[in-house]
Amino acid sequence: MKPSILIIPGYGGKPRDKMSLRFKRSLEGKYNVYIFSPDWKKRSINLWINQTESFVKKNNLFNSVIFAHSLGGMIAVCAKIRPRKLLTASLSPYFKDDLPFLDKTDRNFFGKKMLKELGELRIINKPNISFAGSSEGEDVKKYSNRIVEGAGHLPVGKYFKEIIKELMK
Repeated sequence: MKPSILIIPGYGGKPRDKMSLRFKRSLEGKYNVYIFSPDWKKRSINLWINQTESFVKKNNLFNSVIFAHSLGGMIAVCAKIRPRKLLTASLSPYFKDDLPFLDKTDRNFFGKKMLKELGELRIINKPNISFAGSSEGEDVKKYSNRIVEGAGHLPVGKYFKEIIKELMK
């Protein structure tokens, strides 16, 4: 029986998005692929984490491989989901120590309620590998242990290939 992998896209990402489907097609030979997106319209990191935990429980995905991008990565590292292996890409830098450095655009995007929630998050699951593109900001790179040269925030091109290579090991 094939192992399972859960993909959690970044903010606004959906299971039917081009990027999600590209990951699914590349991985379905080795894995039973699940893609989950929380209800992004509701601005609550706690709600998104709870929805992800419920999805993992409902589909019995404890001890699975998890790949999560950007804000999906924050959800994965903070959810009580016990992954066997966790890979993140461009992990969003919105933890307590990062919040004083957010610009006005990010503060307005999140709003006071969500900023409070972000400040209370704790990392539960340490990523085995946390990728970042070399052209991303230092705030993103500080959470990474693997930098992909010439890459930006979205896992495309060489960045995509590096992630797939690691997931296929």
